[in-house]
Amino acid sequence: MVKGGIDRFKGYERRRAWLTLALTPGVGSRTLWKLYRRFGDPALIIKASAEELRGLSGVNWTVIQAILKKQTIRDVDDEITRLNALGIDFVCWEDENYPEPLRYIPDPPLYLFVSGGYQPEDALAVAIVGTRYPSPGGIAMAERLAMGLASAGVTVVSGLAVGIDGAAHRGALKAGGRTIAVLGCGIDVPYPRHHVELKNRITRSGAVISEYPLGTYPEKWRFPLRNRIVSGLALGVVVVEAGPRSGALITARLALEQGREVFAVPGNPGDYRSIGTNNLIKEGAVLVETVEDIFRELEILRPSGEVEKKGNDGDNELEQKILKMLEEEPRHVDVLCRMLNLQPQELLPVLTMLEMKGKVSRLAGNFFVRRR
Repeated sequence: MVKGGIDRFKGYERRRAWLTLALTPGVGSRTLWKLYRRFGDPALIIKASAEELRGLSGVNWTVIQAILKKQTIRDVDDEITRLNALGIDFVCWEDENYPEPLRYIPDPPLYLFVSGGYQPEDALAVAIVGTRYPSPGGIAMAERLAMGLASAGVTVVSGLAVGIDGAAHRGALKAGGRTIAVLGCGIDVPYPRHHVELKNRITRSGAVISEYPLGTYPEKWRFPLRNRIVSGLALGVVVVEAGPRSGALITARLALEQGREVFAVPGNPGDYRSIGTNNLIKEGAVLVETVEDIFRELEILRPSGEVEKKGNDGDNELEQKILKMLEEEPRHVDVLCRMLNLQPQELLPVLTMLEMKGKVSRLAGNFFVRRR
């Protein structure tokens, strides 16, 4: 049996409605969020009347007509068959296996196409991005950082582009770790062509993710949108070599907007590929020369045997506070954030670490309970 696909017995009709909207021409992420906030259910969106749809500001008439006429770029049932045959999961906003870090970014995707599998431990992730035209030293640095992170159990996220992205994925795989590639095209599209085998390896040791349906061509405007997912999946973004107009700088800016840490590798002032990274450091990005610089800033990622300030049970001070809060009853992640005065992106990695230690369990609806 092929792994992945759309389960006909687990929220099938809801997932089918989401896929219908994914295949409706003109329905992008922002338009879809307007529709979802108004109707609250994908099935209600595709059943909405002309009057209901006209009342929404910012949704153009062409999109409204497409929804009313049930226009899709391909037959939905044929698409389900194709996804199942390829072993590609269609993960929706309401699903438990939707990547938790993305729930707390502006404009998160309401659905994702996933080849391989996103795991709860992937919340402990760092993105490594950079130029498509790196120096040999830049490639070596990206691989070395990725290997160091992956060896510590940290998932490496990047965009599968040629250059620094590919080096980051390869470094994680060399260390036997997990890596996630976020695409600006359909998962089935062989782009970039000479990364097809790399993409297959990532599927076996992590996940390949896209918000775009099968067959979607990699147009330039899709990549800045893709970058919000790259940064959103990670606790921090490391930029290794970037010119002044590099797309990696867009990822760094989005990371700041999402409350993530931004790191940059310094370079030769005379090298065009170092202008972007050196400017990031001037603007306050954390200077990175070794993986230890990342661990120093993101302490939660440090290998467990090296974390300072441990309690008697091996948990750090924040983990001990959380465990105490969960002693009496399950608590929602938002409640824990308020009690601890933390942002979700700060708390979720700690909860993930406690899950991995077997100290807490995640319940439906983002509730957490202490294990006995």
